[in-house]
Amino acid sequence: RLRVLIVAGGSSQTWAAQLSQMHLSAHDVEIVSDVQPDPTADSVQSVVQAVRDSAPDWVIAIGGGSVLDTAKAAALLANTEGDILDYLRGIQEVQTPGIPLVAIPTTAGSGSEVTPYASITDVEWKKKTSLTSDYLYPRYAILDEALTVTMPPLITAISGMDALCHAIEAYWSNHSNPVTDAYALSAAKIALNVLPAAFLHGDDLLVRRQMLEGSMLAGLAISNARTTAAHAISYPMTVYHRVPHGIACGIVLPQLIRYNSGAIDPGKEKLLLDNLGFNTM
Repeated sequence: RLRVLIVAGGSSQTWAAQLSQMHLSAHDVEIVSDVQPDPTADSVQSVVQAVRDSAPDWVIAIGGGSVLDTAKAAALLANTEGDILDYLRGIQEVQTPGIPLVAIPTTAGSGSEVTPYASITDVEWKKKTSLTSDYLYPRYAILDEALTVTMPPLITAISGMDALCHAIEAYWSNHSNPVTDAYALSAAKIALNVLPAAFLHGDDLLVRRQMLEGSMLAGLAISNARTTAAHAISYPMTVYHRVPHGIACGIVLPQLIRYNSGAIDPGKEKLLLDNLGFNTM
């Protein structure tokens, strides 16, 4: 028998219970469900302690980006000493893998199921930053569009804008390469074409699946090329004014597209425009 700890958001508790009863009944399962949106160092530390207390063989994260980020950080730091702030502030560095984790997203936007990042707010320093480590990559990612159909239209839009920003930022990043460009172009096209349908017809499994795929591809793009200005600008907006992350990124993206026009290789810029079906910035 395995010891399994499921970390779930409030809206994902039903999925967590079904997962435990239907697929993990032969194992010892514990569920942690008090995960807050836009995680802070304190909220993550409480889940770190829960993982340490449970000492599971596996951690399963089911929920939106905040849940996945929280669970990833907790699983990584459960086998270490010290506080999450020590790692966020660069006082300590993670030297060893954590507890293996399975990531199951219920939103289409963060791409956290395939990234080495966990975005966490340091309330004392009033700074949102990303804990970064190759050990943060989940061992497995499971994409099931049926888990995303209950997303309200507003959350669908906010999450989808995050995915679109990931794709475009990765594309013009100085760290981009032909592989990340391929991921980014595909993700941007999917998000731009499919997000309106996902917003209007949330019960359509096809568009929900396409948005999950686009979010995942964008996550793969930023895993290597990283995010850029839109995310850097968004963090203070979220920390100081509580603007949801996807909105904070999305509202500055058009201005940054105009600002960056002409700053990247003309052929590369044209490829992005052609891919998105536009003739001009």
